[in-house]
Amino acid sequence: MATPVKLRHKDTGLEKTGYAGFSWTTLFFGPFPALFRGEYLIFLVYLGVVVVISIVLPMLGIFLMAVAGVVWAFQFNAYHMQKLIGQGYVLADTDAANQRAAMAVNMSPAAMGARPGSRDLTSDAYRIFLVKKYKIEKNDALGKMVVGERLFDTIDEALAYADGLDATATSPLSPPLVPR
Repeated sequence: MATPVKLRHKDTGLEKTGYAGFSWTTLFFGPFPALFRGEYLIFLVYLGVVVVISIVLPMLGIFLMAVAGVVWAFQFNAYHMQKLIGQGYVLADTDAANQRAAMAVNMSPAAMGARPGSRDLTSDAYRIFLVKKYKIEKNDALGKMVVGERLFDTIDEALAYADGLDATATSPLSPPLVPR
C-alpha cells in the first residue's frame, strides 16, 4: 500500500502529496491516476500502448498488459515523486516518512531536500542541506559567499551563519514564522 508523503516546493511553498510504495490505483485503473496527477503524456502513451497491443496481439495482449500493469503499479509512485523532486519539491514530512520515501525512490533524503538526521557542520549531507535551503552561493565579482543579503569571506562562515538561522527556525521556543 502506498504511503502519503508531504512535499513542499522550495521556492513557492506550494504543498503536494507524493506517494511511496505500490500503487493499487494504478493497478486497478491503469493510466487514469497519471491523468489525475497531471501526467498527461504518460496517460496518452499508456493508452496508446494498450490500444496498439490490443489490436496487434489480441489474445497475448491481455496477458502482456496484465504483466505490464503490475510492473507499472510498482514503478509509478516512485516515478511521480522523482518528477516532483526534479520540479523543485522537497520532502516536508516526518523524518520516518521522509526516510521511507527516500528508500522507495532510491534517493538519499538529503538529495531530496530533507533535513539530515543531525545538525553537524562536518557532515556533508547537512552542509548540502544548508546550501540548498539558504541558497548559499559564491559571488565571483566580490569574491565572497552570499547567504540572503549577507556576505562572508569563506564557505565555512556562511555555513555557520546558515546553521544558526536553521537552529532558530526549528527551535520549539522560536516564534512562529507565520503570524496567527
